[in-house]
Amino acid sequence: FCYSISSLVRPLMAFAVAPVYVLMVRVVDRVGKGLRSIPRDAMLTDLVAPSERGRAFGFHRAMDNLGAVVGPLVATALLAGGLSLREVFFASIVPGAIALAVLLANARRMHVPVAPRATHTTARSDVRGMIWLVAAVSLRTLAQFGLMAIVPLYLTAERGMSGRQQGLVI
Repeated sequence: FCYSISSLVRPLMAFAVAPVYVLMVRVVDRVGKGLRSIPRDAMLTDLVAPSERGRAFGFHRAMDNLGAVVGPLVATALLAGGLSLREVFFASIVPGAIALAVLLANARRMHVPVAPRATHTTARSDVRGMIWLVAAVSLRTLAQFGLMAIVPLYLTAERGMSGRQQGLVI
């Protein structure tokens, strides 16, 4: 549920006709982010053997940062390709929906409690579960950072807001 909040609310930015609407979308988006952090960390902890947890969390952070770089590049490419800012915001539903689908399709695998590791094959299945979880989280993060990086462009071009007004909204 927490992952769906941000993915569903972010495209609503395309309907913003006043700064207060942008603020509302941002608040709901940030609440969704706050609600998902603890369950995500718990899932990663449950899915990965204690000796691999540092690697799993490091991989997650690396993919998070990759999304922070690639997302704005994709948004810029869409804008350069002729899409309007509204259309780019609407397009953000696609990676969010894909990420949710991957997460839901692998939810059973991710909720298996960790038992003491006795065999090498068990550890391999943990890594597979971790990879699916990190892929879903990374794809959703890619959408998040890509869109939030272009919000100032949208507010300036479509709403004529100054930098000071944007700072109050964002």
